[in-house]
Amino acid sequence: MKTWSKLKTLFRRRKAEAEMSAEIRLHLELQTERNIAAGMDPGEARYAAQRMFGGVEQVKEQCREQRSWVWLEQFGRDLVHAGSSLRHAPGFSGVAIVTLAVVIGANSLVFTLVNGFLFKPVLGDGAGTAVHVVALTKAASRAPQRFTREDLERLRGNPGVFSAVAGYTIYPEVWGTELGDLRHGMVERVTDGFFAVCGVQPTIGRFFAGPAVSVPEVVISDAAWRSLGGDSAVLGRTILVGGAHATVIGVAPRGFGGPAPLQSPDLWLPIPRPNAATGDGGGMLLAIVARLAPGLDRSAAAARLPAVETQLNESASAGRERQLTLVEPSLFALPGVPDRLTGGVRVAGGLFVALGAVLLLIASLNLANLLLARGAARRHEIGVRLALGATRSRVVRLLLGESLLLALAGSVVGLLFAGWASLVLEQWVTSAITGRIGFSIRFDFAPDLRVVGATCGYALVMMLAIGVAPALRSTRVDVMEDLKGAGEAPRGTDRLARLFSLRPVLVMGQIAGSLVLVVCAGLFLRFAAEKQQFDPGFDVAHNLVFSVDYALSGSDPRWSFVSEPGDRSAAVAEYRGRSGSYRGVLRQHRETVLERVRVLPGVRDAAVAASLIFPNGDSESTQLRAFGVTAQEGEAAATVRAVDTAVSRQYFATLGIPIVAGRSFTAEEERFARPVALIDEQAAARLFPNQSALGQRVVLPSRPGVRPSGPYEIVGLVRSPAESVRYTGRPPRIYRALDAREAAGARTTALFLHVAVASPATTPAVLAAVQKELSMIDPSLPARLALPMRDQIAGNPALAMLHLGAALFGALGAIGLLVAVVGIYGVKAYTLTQRTREIGVRLALGAEPRQIRWWFLREGALQTSVALLVGLVLALVAGLGVSRVFDSVSWFDPTVTVAAIVLLGGTALLACWLPARRAAKVDPIVALRCD
Repeated sequence: MKTWSKLKTLFRRRKAEAEMSAEIRLHLELQTERNIAAGMDPGEARYAAQRMFGGVEQVKEQCREQRSWVWLEQFGRDLVHAGSSLRHAPGFSGVAIVTLAVVIGANSLVFTLVNGFLFKPVLGDGAGTAVHVVALTKAASRAPQRFTREDLERLRGNPGVFSAVAGYTIYPEVWGTELGDLRHGMVERVTDGFFAVCGVQPTIGRFFAGPAVSVPEVVISDAAWRSLGGDSAVLGRTILVGGAHATVIGVAPRGFGGPAPLQSPDLWLPIPRPNAATGDGGGMLLAIVARLAPGLDRSAAAARLPAVETQLNESASAGRERQLTLVEPSLFALPGVPDRLTGGVRVAGGLFVALGAVLLLIASLNLANLLLARGAARRHEIGVRLALGATRSRVVRLLLGESLLLALAGSVVGLLFAGWASLVLEQWVTSAITGRIGFSIRFDFAPDLRVVGATCGYALVMMLAIGVAPALRSTRVDVMEDLKGAGEAPRGTDRLARLFSLRPVLVMGQIAGSLVLVVCAGLFLRFAAEKQQFDPGFDVAHNLVFSVDYALSGSDPRWSFVSEPGDRSAAVAEYRGRSGSYRGVLRQHRETVLERVRVLPGVRDAAVAASLIFPNGDSESTQLRAFGVTAQEGEAAATVRAVDTAVSRQYFATLGIPIVAGRSFTAEEERFARPVALIDEQAAARLFPNQSALGQRVVLPSRPGVRPSGPYEIVGLVRSPAESVRYTGRPPRIYRALDAREAAGARTTALFLHVAVASPATTPAVLAAVQKELSMIDPSLPARLALPMRDQIAGNPALAMLHLGAALFGALGAIGLLVAVVGIYGVKAYTLTQRTREIGVRLALGAEPRQIRWWFLREGALQTSVALLVGLVLALVAGLGVSRVFDSVSWFDPTVTVAAIVLLGGTALLACWLPARRAAKVDPIVALRCD
């Protein structure tokens, strides 16, 4: 009750004051009446009552102390006074708030990105810790293995380790509301209990309640729901998924992307129970997500995994024994694969946070200098306050109120800036990546309580860093001297002491820290520029790329019976029976496209492929087995992991990939799907060392649903192209004819058309002509991609992330440089004001203006040189850290280092020269009159 009374009094001060005054007045009147009744005259009675009561104001102050928190009221008055003081110094306040907003905003943005990548939970809350269960072979390869439905049940039979277990698999699929509205997306097939393990509840509708029903049920993502109208009418609506109808029963919560959100699903379908008649569900390989038993953490659960491994390996085939490991769900997790990216992202995020801390330090030194200068200018005001009885702690608290208001204003503006910039970055990163890979990826950079808390932490650090030391120094004054208005005179005549006093040392700290930021930014920007201009190993300038997917046109045989009622197994059998003829239709369409595109004006050649050579996100990786010249059939001489690329015979001439030995496919080999192939130099060197690869044979392993492929005779050897800007190595590749790949059982609906133009100047005309030709061949077939190959490479996800990193590095370096220059100029300008009388004396005694300029510039040059030397040592250490985070970045680049020193040194000397120029123009008479 006492606390509640104090709170009410705090927010109802006027009423409380009025009630207290009325009560005191009533008390005095009653005492006066008693005195009159005792025989006193009215005047004497009133005086006696006041004398008996005591000092009214003192009593009021005692009552205020009893009824409320005095310190809080004083703090409020200090803030009001601080606001008034800052309002009367708009120049200082504006510079300080803008500096704080930019620095705090930059750090908040960095933390927002780190938070979005690392700290935001992937899965919801639930009973027990959420984990991925990953299986690795015990062989030397340590290859990841998926789980069967039987494995899932065995894992569920271990309640001492797992409280809940679910399986899932994710793959790209075509879906839409009708045949004219088809789109690409990711579909996640899940077992029962999946959403409970993930700890999420539907936005509307429900999740799967049990086994799959006759008409499949589907749960859609929040993004898919919004694309379908975003209202509850979507429930019960039928959509097309692959070759079947599905009824929408629920909408997943916003931001939920499943256990592997990097491949954010658009749809979730249930995995049916194994059906011996159709084979549905039984042979599906799964990734596993689970909740640990209550009270277990990952390390404790890992100690119990050997017993679980024993159970699983009882059903494993020979040589396929597995070792289990538990992985924390993260943004960069992929189904059933150990997370190898999060560790690197943590290190990179730590580097960015460290560089942001350097920027905070630079800004703190800058603002501390400004506040020291402001405190020196207010010495007379502070002296008056101390002379009137204010304690030093009271004045320090008043000055800290100004720092607090500045920090609050800067943090609010900085947080708004960080929120806006994070949303822009989220849209840019998502569009840059999603537009290239054809399906959605989840990047959630929206600020949350963590970001707000970090911003408040930055504001508190800045307030303490910029406020405490200047406030203590400003109140350490000689009251008599300050009341005379003497101001602060330079203390000591020792040049070294003057050059390296507190304020110059703070300036030198800013310069050194800024050099660290600029050098780190330069190293990464140079690395990004080199990657932007790298040679992928084929002709980029004369190449255009187009992409179509026949599944989007409605001509896929799956769509021909999607509306027919009846037994699903019969429909599947019909589809399998018609697939062979459908491949003939696709082959005819490809040949028609190539024939009609090659005769267009400005076209030099054209070819098609089942995947893009760069980046190879659409390519398949396979295990090649090489057979020695004298080896018996089936005896492997060497094995290598290679990228499997299916192409037409004009592919190498169109892209300008040199054939260094042998030849390409012939028309007959392509037409009749002969088992011939080309490999690149990397594959040849590893499969057939010290011998010619021509005439040798390779075999591709069998896969579920695809017959064993090969042996393929090597008829050509090509130059190795690049696959990524991140890695300098070039992966081994095998090139097969499209028809040979399809004859082996692989189904190709996505097609990439490469067109070589005679001249880059004809690119716009050829782009339009090819698009028109494609629409005339099949009006229902949309072009997913139509752009120059140079733009395709420039916009790939790896370069997009490089650009993001370069933008962050560059922004931190530019902000640090700007803040340092402003700080240098501010201190030198203040020094000029402080030493005006000294300059006037020197000029009156015959000093030339050029000598004054040289005098100021020499001091600035000496301080700048020392700061750059210290900064260079720190920059080399920081460069070593950057090179360890980004292994392709050089730790020392002479060009970048020299350029950073020249840039920072030049701007620092310019900031020193401007006050020196003004000092040389001082009128000696005015200077000598200056107090």
